[in-house]
Amino acid sequence: LVMAPITSVLFEFNKMMFIYLNALGVIFFLLLKAILNKKIILKKTRIDTAILFFLASQALSVFFSLDRHTSFFGYYGRFNGGLLSSIAYIALYYGWVLNLAAGRNVLDKVLKISLLSSVLAIFWGLPGKFGRDLSCLLFMGQFNNSCWTDQFRPAERMFSTLGQPNWLGAYLAINFFIGLYFLLKNTTLKRYAVVYLAYLILNFSSILFTRSRSALLSVIVGLIIFAILVSWRYKVYLFQQWWKIFALFLGLCLAMIFFKTGIQKIDRFLVI
Repeated sequence: LVMAPITSVLFEFNKMMFIYLNALGVIFFLLLKAILNKKIILKKTRIDTAILFFLASQALSVFFSLDRHTSFFGYYGRFNGGLLSSIAYIALYYGWVLNLAAGRNVLDKVLKISLLSSVLAIFWGLPGKFGRDLSCLLFMGQFNNSCWTDQFRPAERMFSTLGQPNWLGAYLAINFFIGLYFLLKNTTLKRYAVVYLAYLILNFSSILFTRSRSALLSVIVGLIIFAILVSWRYKVYLFQQWWKIFALFLGLCLAMIFFKTGIQKIDRFLVI
């Protein structure tokens, strides 16, 4: 949701500055905690070795790079993708892992915040699909899509606050499975199930609006893997939740029929 018109890149650069500020805060408090306790406090995880090798490869790439500035800071317009951003992500990861011990309720709250943020991003991008882009209204005072160049066409491929359709699609694909988790987790209150069903259909429809093939493929493959794992380990639980699965399947099919996928070879079969 972070964006500003005063920087060379409207969307990603500002998000990265926000991430760096958060990472600095996490590193500061981790160091402060280590000083006060007179020992390094980090929680071990299963992927520590993989992270270490990845960080080492990033550091070596900077050392041998023909453009060390770009390799360290990342692409000049975004400050992402270099060694610095990798360090920031790793710091945020270990800060999160350390605080995850506070309980599962903390995890659920953060995931719900992620869902809420994705809903706001969706509703920010939807008007642009119909020629009324909110970013143009906010930054240029024009309630239309005319502020964008030919490279950015929100009516054809929605990108909302993420800047590129594929980025929005990837972001929504991640949140799709978070929503699926909450849909199947709740077994008592049906009204919450309806809310999560509505979110999943809205999320999937928005992925279709991005025309991002990679995001669409990731959701389909993820659902196949999910179905295999759940049917293998939780058959009884799946049977108890059959109406949710059926409603979701029907909603996703209808979304593809009405909004299409943008892939001609598939869309020719999606007719009523």
